Amino acid sequence: MSTIASPTKIRHLDATAEPRDVPGTSEPSAGSARTAPGASIVLLDRSRGTGPERWPALELVVDDLARRLTVALRRYTLRAGSVQAAGISTRSLEICLESVPARAVIAVFAAEPWGERGLLVIESCLIDAIVDLTLGGHEDAPPAPCEQRSLTAVGARFGERLIELTLEALGQAFGRIARVVFRYERMETRPELAVVAHPDAPCLFCRLHVCIGRQDGMLALLLPHAMLEPARDRLARKPENGGAKRSALWAEHLAHEVWRANVEIAVVLEERDVRLRDVLGLAVGSVLHLRARTDSPVRLQHEGLTMAIGRIGRSGDRLSVRVEAVSGRDEEDDRA
Repeated sequence: MSTIASPTKIRHLDATAEPRDVPGTSEPSAGSARTAPGASIVLLDRSRGTGPERWPALELVVDDLARRLTVALRRYTLRAGSVQAAGISTRSLEICLESVPARAVIAVFAAEPWGERGLLVIESCLIDAIVDLTLGGHEDAPPAPCEQRSLTAVGARFGERLIELTLEALGQAFGRIARVVFRYERMETRPELAVVAHPDAPCLFCRLHVCIGRQDGMLALLLPHAMLEPARDRLARKPENGGAKRSALWAEHLAHEVWRANVEIAVVLEERDVRLRDVLGLAVGSVLHLRARTDSPVRLQHEGLTMAIGRIGRSGDRLSVRVEAVSGRDEEDDRA
């Protein structure tokens, strides 16, 4: 058994500072622990593998979550951005809740069918940035200062959408470990109303840094060890073939972005050779006679490559092209 003494209260999502001994206390002896008034003692059974270093597959899950959330936020905000894992540590629920900043959003969610609950903490600056960008703000604008004001109804709606995206990505990331669905239950703004376990219960504290242009913010997952108990054995296994999983995820994201790319299509009625003298002699009112008729087929080309053949028609008050053949497909059909 090892002992971790809680640090003083922290008012930002920063896990870089390690828990330290409270002044005035001595080094605890085996089987006992002494601490200053107001501090809590968390006993972690290392033999059962409760620390993050004993769950090697968890790091892969968090990395997968970051990649999936990056794709989800890009689709939601239509802006380039990234989500990166910023650290995993084990803390008591009390210490985790003490690190929640003022005006942060705390989402309580349930893990089904595990039957336990966890917390998702989102900094108000991140919600404000997403609201601003989604409603037309520029991603290169300097970050706005975090104002200590209550969450608006608009901010709450965007916050709930971000919560849903994060929990959906978390469930997909856990898919390689176990079948679990993380269901959003409620939103809180006061840490004391978001207690989902005993204050001394050990929790995994996973931080993610979200960056969209020059706007950024932090979100954190508080996962009680009791919630992860059904998957503890699988989380303790060393990940295998993780590179293939990452490659498949990247291929899925790349395919989605490629299908959204814009391409330029030219509708060509006719191409013919013209003498240079005639070209240089073109003026307003000149007439260039073509061999094509009004019912002649046209070619749909991209960078000189014919993609399809069609005919000119009319759709309302606009010209249109009805595709009659697609290059490559007809040849394959003939060979078949």
